[in-house]
Amino acid sequence: MGFVASTHGPDGAPRARAEHSYSPSSLCPHELGANRLDPGDPDYRHGKSQTDEAQRRQCETLAQLVRAVEPLQAERTALLLIKEFGSLGQVLGATASRITRVTGSEAIGAMLSASMSAVLEGLREEVSRSQVDLRDPRLICYLKAQLQGEEEHLHAIFLDSRRRYIRDERVASGGWANLSVRLRPLVRLTMETGAAKLVLIHNHPSGNPRPSEADIVFTQMVVRITQPMGIELLDHLIIAGASVFSMRTAGLIS
Repeated sequence: MGFVASTHGPDGAPRARAEHSYSPSSLCPHELGANRLDPGDPDYRHGKSQTDEAQRRQCETLAQLVRAVEPLQAERTALLLIKEFGSLGQVLGATASRITRVTGSEAIGAMLSASMSAVLEGLREEVSRSQVDLRDPRLICYLKAQLQGEEEHLHAIFLDSRRRYIRDERVASGGWANLSVRLRPLVRLTMETGAAKLVLIHNHPSGNPRPSEADIVFTQMVVRITQPMGIELLDHLIIAGASVFSMRTAGLIS
């Protein structure tokens, strides 16, 4: 995983690609892309074996959770959930109502939702203990967990002048049809927290990390509004699957 800079600027001109790589895979479930190797190739078989092993571990972990409320069908239910959602992380990121629809059990839905809340709180505690580093794998894991799902969400992290964590909050959900719907609560929360610096994050459920025109316009609006207030927008990150796109690295924040 890395911070991926756009190969084209806002005017369409070519731009040098900059990528800062790090590996949070020890903390986050790994999402494998499509494998284009020949099925007879040893590398293909090795990759498939790793994928199967990762899925087995995830099923076992999920079954341990499910067993607390449904001991007799825990393994079957865990496998059903992994097949439905694709990974343990996606299961935990699903709403309780959607899990209930898949399993037919409100108890399982409530339990897994509570488990995700506990995971997020633990990650938040880790993130808030020191200066916020946008390349910290713990932070990326936390943000990916916050922004899972099929709906687009806008999240913000509020920092003091020394980049110390003050608060983070989901600002809005849904599309970009009305930018002011996202802008108003963001400005209000920034003022309420007394933040000196701000980080924006939103997800692309499509899996494409590249910013849309609306993403760029919104980011520029935030800069124009917050700069006169003495607030610096450090970055606007787009999370899409295993990729994290940095608008500052791409030259879209001046």
